[in-house]
Amino acid sequence: AAPSAPMIEKARDFISAFNTSEARFFQEERFSEAELRKSLADSQTDRKLEAMKRILAGVSVGRDCSALFADVVKNIAAPSLELKKMIYIYLVQYGEHNRELALLSINSFQKDLTDRSQLVRASALRAMASIKVLEV
Repeated sequence: AAPSAPMIEKARDFISAFNTSEARFFQEERFSEAELRKSLADSQTDRKLEAMKRILAGVSVGRDCSALFADVVKNIAAPSLELKKMIYIYLVQYGEHNRELALLSINSFQKDLTDRSQLVRASALRAMASIKVLEV
């Protein structure tokens, strides 16, 4: 049976809304290092998640986000799994260029390797194995 016209219209609206909401992370005017640092230092996890999404969006289009390394590493002990995953992705990308700061994150990785959640353990192991720092 072919999908009905109202169902197709709902699907289009959903896809359009999704694309519009996610596109905001790629807007150049929204990428201010000072604003991202402020968001990463915020106590609210939602602001940190928003900042990490903007940072990773910038990385994905070729922007050099290595200047934010110290601010990102400070959040590695965050309780949010989504935030941890984004930080791990960032660390894998830039850990090689900031060896000293990357080594500081190893304690958090080791702690996460003993976490009750298998997702946290797997993410920590994958990130540790992917960081190209000889001392790890």
